[in-house]
Amino acid sequence: MGTQGSSAVKEVFMGSSTIEVLQKIDFCPIVAVPANYDYDVPDKIAFATNFEHIYSKVELIPLITIAELWDSAIEFVHIDKGTELMAHQKTAKKVLKDRFYGLSYKYVEIDGHSKISEAIMEYASNHKDIGMIAMVNYWHSFFEKLIKENIIKRVAFHTEVPFLIFPLIDP
Repeated sequence: MGTQGSSAVKEVFMGSSTIEVLQKIDFCPIVAVPANYDYDVPDKIAFATNFEHIYSKVELIPLITIAELWDSAIEFVHIDKGTELMAHQKTAKKVLKDRFYGLSYKYVEIDGHSKISEAIMEYASNHKDIGMIAMVNYWHSFFEKLIKENIIKRVAFHTEVPFLIFPLIDP
């Protein structure tokens, strides 16, 4: 999906129509490409995760397919909030190693940010070899939407690189 970013704010790279599609379509992967993006095969794809979900092979197909197609390395970007990973998060982190077997990947811990979206954008901005950001579109309840940061929306509005959003598939 190409985007225009037609907003009065100069730093906005994706328009409100793209954001609306990203929020409403939760059953297939979407790649949103900023209008001014100068196409280049990404050396690295930053996959932002909190290790709260154990990903199935099926869920990761969009990301794995793109990484294999372009021979891109994956960077699992986790925002460290100053607490140790819980048991289920450690398991989810370990499972990623199995899911990405045969691909180039590494884990990256980022700390010192109050907003997850800002940490992700800053990381991508500071690492010019990041050519795509990937995230899973989680379903949130009404109350979660009121109190939690809308990370996908914030990243999509400000990213300078293509943004892959793929759905969470619950068993």
